[in-house]
Amino acid sequence: MRAMKWTVVNLSKGALPQAQGSSVKSSSPKQSGFTIVELLIAMALIVFIMTILDQAFSAGVRAFRELVAVGDMDEQLRGDAFALAEAIELTNERATAFIQVSLETSAVDREEAAALREQYETICATAVDIEARLAAVLDQLQNPGHKRIVQHSLSALVRLKSSAATMVELLRLLE
Repeated sequence: MRAMKWTVVNLSKGALPQAQGSSVKSSSPKQSGFTIVELLIAMALIVFIMTILDQAFSAGVRAFRELVAVGDMDEQLRGDAFALAEAIELTNERATAFIQVSLETSAVDREEAAALREQYETICATAVDIEARLAAVLDQLQNPGHKRIVQHSLSALVRLKSSAATMVELLRLLE
């Protein structure tokens, strides 16, 4: 084998080093490879695409967090809502019986009126607690559909709280 000597041929113009006696000719004035400007443009495009993908991914993560928050809220509030609905049902049945007995006897049992008032006050307090938690969740939501659902629930809860407060005032008048 013969020894190869390397010489540098015009690196400032982008030519490659070549071995003496090799068959590769450097007669072509064209550069091979990419220029710094081309590489920087490619990098800028990649960064731009990554920024767009990051925003899409971040939006997906936010949506997932909202869904998790809504799911967690749903689980917690479902239990509270069932308990509240049961308390309302039992208290309303008791109030209906109280009204029937009072109408039949033309007399009001003041102790029963006080007990019913306390139950409706408890219902009001529970409704206020649930309302505050729903309002906190509403502030965190970004999805308009989720916001509408929570706002609808808040409206129903406000009506329920108002009805219970009315019952408290009526029962106070009977005591």
